[in-house]
Amino acid sequence: MLFRSLLGLGALTAAPAQAAVAPSTTTLTLSTTSSAYGQTVTASAAVAVAPGPPSGDVVFAIDGLAYKANLGATGTASLVLPDAGVGTHAVTATFVPQDPTLQQGSTSAVQPWTVGRVRTRLQPRVQGKGLRVPTVLVVTASGEYGSVPGGDLRVGLRRNEI
Repeated sequence: MLFRSLLGLGALTAAPAQAAVAPSTTTLTLSTTSSAYGQTVTASAAVAVAPGPPSGDVVFAIDGLAYKANLGATGTASLVLPDAGVGTHAVTATFVPQDPTLQQGSTSAVQPWTVGRVRTRLQPRVQGKGLRVPTVLVVTASGEYGSVPGGDLRVGLRRNEI
């Protein structure tokens, strides 16, 4: 500045330095990309910020419906996905920084998650096989992974002639 003043060019003024926003990347993995209805599936997100550790939250979205998870000190977050209907669903993870002026948010690539039907188990039990006791057929239905079967059950009876 002294040199510029001696030359008559005036004093130098410096613009205030602006801190650069640290870029981030978010990577999403699913414990399985194909599951049966009711089967547990975990989504995990890994967030990397350069420089420094990421600070904020991760929002997982399943077909656009958002679920917030806390970002751990290691830069990871996990969520057990809620039950979703049979079909293919789009899952993403978005890093939401605590201070957007210091760290930049990012969204993972879309991961497809396919949910299939579960098997239903039928357990028939016959009661009252006597001549004067009415015969009753009791059928219990149960689904895998704690699911509750729905719908109609049709039973056909045939009489065997002796």
